[in-house]
Parts: sequence; structure tokens; C-alpha cells
Amino acid sequence: MASAPGLSKRVVFGGGRTYRTRSGAESPSPHSVDFALAHSELGFLTDRDSLAVAAMRYALSLPGVSTVVTGAKNRAELAEAIAATQAGPLSTEVMERIAELQQTVLKRPA
Repeated sequence: MASAPGLSKRVVFGGGRTYRTRSGAESPSPHSVDFALAHSELGFLTDRDSLAVAAMRYALSLPGVSTVVTGAKNRAELAEAIAATQAGPLSTEVMERIAELQQTVLKRPA
């Protein structure tokens, strides 16, 4: 796993990552910051489903997508993949809300 000079990645609880500088100081990785922001703004997706099921349903809702390869590593993850398929695509309203968030709150600075 490549890192920027002077930084090293370290896996922490829950799959999040922190960066440790040469001085030993830690700071959250851009990925964990993005995930926290997305989770706070997309929490409405978990009213019915887990975030994993909602993510699979989102992928299945995109035009031209008919299959999502999840890489389930246990029965619980397989059950989530099956639940996502059975639940079907997200509603048009939810997809529009996500698209609006992608263009505003979740948009990366240029």
C-alpha cells in the first residue's frame, strides 16, 4: 500500500484509517472524513435498510447496472446482498435526493 512521503496508513477499528506523520501525530484520513460526512447526510437511507443494503440498492438503481458483485465473505453479508436484490431499486425521489447531495454537500472541492 503506497503512502505519501512522511505518512503511513494504519488500519483502525471499524476499517477506518488514520495517518501518522513522522512526528507521530495522527489525523483522520480523507476516506474516513468522507465516510463520516456521507453517513451523516445519507442516514435517511438506513431507515429501512442497513447502509450496505442501501449502497447495493443504489448501485442497482443506476442506469445500465444489472449486477453488483459484493464479495460477501460470510452468511450475513450474503443475506444483505439478497435483501438488496429483493428490495429492488431505490425510488426516483431517493435517487434525486442523493444526486442533489452529491452536487452540494458531498461534492469535493475543485
